[in-house]
Amino acid sequence: PGAIEGCNGLIDNNCDGSLGGPTGNEVYSPDWTAQSTDGQTVTLFGLLAQGRTVILDLFAAWCVPSQQMLTSNFLQDWNMHMGPSGTDQVRIVQAAVDQSAGSVTPFISAAQWPVIVQDAEDLALLYASIGMFDNAVPTLLMICPDRKVTRLFPQPDVLPYTGAFIYDPVAAASLVDAGCACNLIPCLTNIGCMDQSSCNYDPAANCPGPCVSAIEYFQDNDGDGFGLVSLGAFCSQPNNSAINGGDCDDNNPFIVPFSEEICGNGIDENCDGQVDEDCPCVPGTVEPCTGSDIGACDPGTRTCQFDGTWGFCEGEIGPISEFCDGIDNDCNGLVDDDPIDGLTWFRDVDGDGYGTNNETVTACTAPLGYVDNVLDCDDSDPDINPGAPEACNTIDDDCDGQVDDGFDLATDTQNCGGCGIQCPPGFTCAAGQCVE
Repeated sequence: PGAIEGCNGLIDNNCDGSLGGPTGNEVYSPDWTAQSTDGQTVTLFGLLAQGRTVILDLFAAWCVPSQQMLTSNFLQDWNMHMGPSGTDQVRIVQAAVDQSAGSVTPFISAAQWPVIVQDAEDLALLYASIGMFDNAVPTLLMICPDRKVTRLFPQPDVLPYTGAFIYDPVAAASLVDAGCACNLIPCLTNIGCMDQSSCNYDPAANCPGPCVSAIEYFQDNDGDGFGLVSLGAFCSQPNNSAINGGDCDDNNPFIVPFSEEICGNGIDENCDGQVDEDCPCVPGTVEPCTGSDIGACDPGTRTCQFDGTWGFCEGEIGPISEFCDGIDNDCNGLVDDDPIDGLTWFRDVDGDGYGTNNETVTACTAPLGYVDNVLDCDDSDPDINPGAPEACNTIDDDCDGQVDDGFDLATDTQNCGGCGIQCPPGFTCAAGQCVE
């Protein structure tokens, strides 16, 4: 009695009738600060506040089997695979008990928490379902988020240390205390990921499920969900990071892929390598308007405004009615055609300088074949017009409305009684008759 209980599982060193160490209904309060496997400093209260179950493994620093269990990374593997798929609800903390402590009791003090004594074989079955450790008997405290503590102490006289433990899922299911809000039921199938490059690598091929690859993350300084510089691949998302790359300004949350381009500021808001794309125009740009530049017309110009939209046309001259001024006023490519102040010209078919109103045009100057009068009385004969001499031919040659005017057929010896009738020499014409 009074001796320190060893870890050999064969000798009752302190003569208390047990091969495993002190148990009982003591009142303990575990509290500690530890370094987690991912390099973070964690506290018991902090983990419980996160809703995580904590397994506190107390081992003897001087006990070789306990050292073997520690160095085998068994508890680290168990920590990786406990809890629902994709979560890390169970944390295992290992604490070395100095030989001078004599038992695990000095490790837990301060506030009064109940310690519930649990049957040893249940925890042994649970450990056996996950893997086998080398002749090690862990001294464990299971601390649930509701701060109830179950002492898990597999007794060495229940199951032998050597060889694999027999897995009994029915017995293992009774591990969780009725008032405990956590669940440590192991996986029932021997599946899992054996790819060492995966996030959920399991050398024993235990649950959960298929391999999960690490994800590339990018530094996201402005918190817009896109990063610029790759941080590499991680199994969990680092702080100030994003799974999306492609940011072109990680200090401005408004400059991010797929954002709307703002016209006119010369900035690539959507990180596509283009500035002010899809904008109507580049501010300051000047271009002709869409009007005509023929004749007197001028389309004018418009200038792109600061917001990337076109301003109004300035200096535009449109078409107007045509005038007789030597300018193409109506911008149809013709000068002085169909002017509103033009003159009416008449067709002169026979080219004698006199026309009729059978065919007219309006123009500033007389087109070829047109004259400014309608005095011709026969536009098919150039010898018949107001300027032609009247001949005795039964035709109105001078277009004065009279036929053979100026001739006296009653007395004219050259036209006696009719045009072209000449009297013989020595005769006179009287009453239209040639007489001696």
